[in-house]
Amino acid sequence: MNTPPDIKIRRRTDGTIVLAPAGEIDIASVGALRSMLTDMATVEQTVRIVVDLGAVTLIDSTGLGVLIAGLKAATAAGVDYQVCNATPFVHQRLAYTGLLTILNYAIAEHSSYPPPSDNDAPMTAGDTDM
Repeated sequence: MNTPPDIKIRRRTDGTIVLAPAGEIDIASVGALRSMLTDMATVEQTVRIVVDLGAVTLIDSTGLGVLIAGLKAATAAGVDYQVCNATPFVHQRLAYTGLLTILNYAIAEHSSYPPPSDNDAPMTAGDTDM
C-alpha cells in the first residue's frame, strides 16, 4: 500500500506558492495533494500556484485528476496555475492525455522555481509569507 507523497511547500515573496510532491501520486495517495492544491488556491495573497513534479516517480489517472482539480480551484479563485519539471515518465503521461497545454506546463520553470528544500520551513494553509 502506498503512503501519501511527501509534499514540500514554499511561498515566494511575489505571492507564488510552489508545491513539490515527491514519490507516487496515485489512487492511494492523492488525498493530501488534492487538499493542499484546493486550500492553497484560497489562501489570501496567493497569485500563482506552481506544481513542481520533478520528484514524482509515478502518476496515474487519479493523480492527473488531482492536477486538474487544482487547476479548477485556482481558476475559480482567480489564481494562476502552472505545472513544471515533470520527470520523463510523468511528462509522457501529460503529453499522451493532452494535459500539457491544459495545465499550462512550463518547460523553462526549472531555474525560476527550484523545489523547496529540506531547509525551508513548512507552510500551513494559514501562513501568508515566509
